[in-house]
Amino acid sequence: MQNVRSVVKNRDAAEGWHGRAGTERTFCNSYERNIMVSLYGEARLCFSPAFPKFRLERIGDLRKFWEREAVPIRRKMKKCRRYCAISHSVRRENATLKADRPEPPAPTLWQRLLRRRN
Repeated sequence: MQNVRSVVKNRDAAEGWHGRAGTERTFCNSYERNIMVSLYGEARLCFSPAFPKFRLERIGDLRKFWEREAVPIRRKMKKCRRYCAISHSVRRENATLKADRPEPPAPTLWQRLLRRRN
C-alpha cells in the first residue's frame, strides 16, 4: 500500500476504501467513540467493508458489541491507513489548516459601536 498525506498525491482517491493508496499515518479514531447502526440492526465501528459488522438481536447486544466484539476490530482499526475521507468527525486531528495570511486585526471599540448603530 502506497502511503500519502495529500489527496492530490493519491492517484486512486476516487477508489475510496478499495484503493491501494493509504495515508502516511492513521488519522481516524472513530473506534474510540462511535458505533454506526444500520437500519437492519447491524452495528459497526467503521463503514468500510474491511471491518466486520455485528448483528444486534437481543437486549444487551449493543453493550456486548462495544465491550467484547469490537475489541479485535479496534486493534485492526488502530493500524488502518486506508484513504476513506469519510468525514471530519472521525479524525484524530483537526482537518483545517491555518491560513497563510495573518489574522485580521480585532475591531476597535469605535468600529464595534458603529456596527451596532447600523
